Amino acid sequence: MKVGVFGGTRHIGFELVSRLLSAGADVTIFNRGRTAPPAPFPRPVAHVRGDRNLPKDVGKFLVNEYDVVFDLSGYTPAHVIPVLNHHVKIKQYIFCSTSSVYRVPPVLHFREDAPHTVEHKTYGGAKAACEDLIACHSKAHGWPVTIFRPQGVIGEHSAAAMEFVVGRLLAAKSVFLDDQRDIKMKFVDVRDLADAFILSARGSRAYGRSYNICGDDVVDEQDFIRLCAQAIQLEPRIQRVNKEHYKGADIGIPWSRHDLVCDATLVKQDLSLKFTPLKETLEHIWLAWTDRQKVVAPTKIRGEQFMLDQRPIPFWLRTSWKLKDAIAEAVRR
Repeated sequence: MKVGVFGGTRHIGFELVSRLLSAGADVTIFNRGRTAPPAPFPRPVAHVRGDRNLPKDVGKFLVNEYDVVFDLSGYTPAHVIPVLNHHVKIKQYIFCSTSSVYRVPPVLHFREDAPHTVEHKTYGGAKAACEDLIACHSKAHGWPVTIFRPQGVIGEHSAAAMEFVVGRLLAAKSVFLDDQRDIKMKFVDVRDLADAFILSARGSRAYGRSYNICGDDVVDEQDFIRLCAQAIQLEPRIQRVNKEHYKGADIGIPWSRHDLVCDATLVKQDLSLKFTPLKETLEHIWLAWTDRQKVVAPTKIRGEQFMLDQRPIPFWLRTSWKLKDAIAEAVRR
């Protein structure tokens, strides 16, 4: 196959491109060239440098014809429109969306027909708008399109929650959890996601489909910490605290703010896809980190000593934290 990939050097893109190259595909990637891949690709890959925000750059990439184009970096309608304008150059278009397109909080085990968010200027809202544009264009032109909505994509090159937990456990430090919170999540192994992308490009069954994609395991923060501890063969160190007593302190791990458990039955049925158990994924990541001697340092937790000693946080310190947070939020905006 002659394949084009928007992105291609980070996390999902790196895994996908590596697998495509290993399978003998002729791959061209499009990105700004600012991020080097985390490891060498198995074979040389053609590279068109350009900016998604500049339609003329997208045109340079799509001057060639492709059997399939994987779009991993389309975040806004402005990113997608130039692709739609060149759709005749693309036999099949596979768009990586997100489970954030759903209205929050979603019900447990939400399916593909769950209500979408209509919030403007949000990540999920922008992706939902992209999906609408793509679906309309596909219907109007009979253009083969497949949309994936992954959640909790995890792999050796991007595993924030695992890195946080492992860093703490390796340093014999506790992970603090809110004793009132029990938010459930699912993850998907980046290798399974890459497999799903490739499988969807091998036949017409995925044409016109939108798929949730996540693993089978439903876990909360405590479950996840215990699985991480098993992967590195250490005892979990978990300390439950009352968040109301320690306002402003760092409590919890990198995690969703609400239950995020989608139903991926459809993608499993259509693509005969099987998901890697989360335990095996975490063990694979730890082995990969060990092989390349990755240093996983403990994350410093604000208010840690007060929680360890079960002492109240002074008012002046909580006020200082609140001011710093407000400044940081203003800078981000």
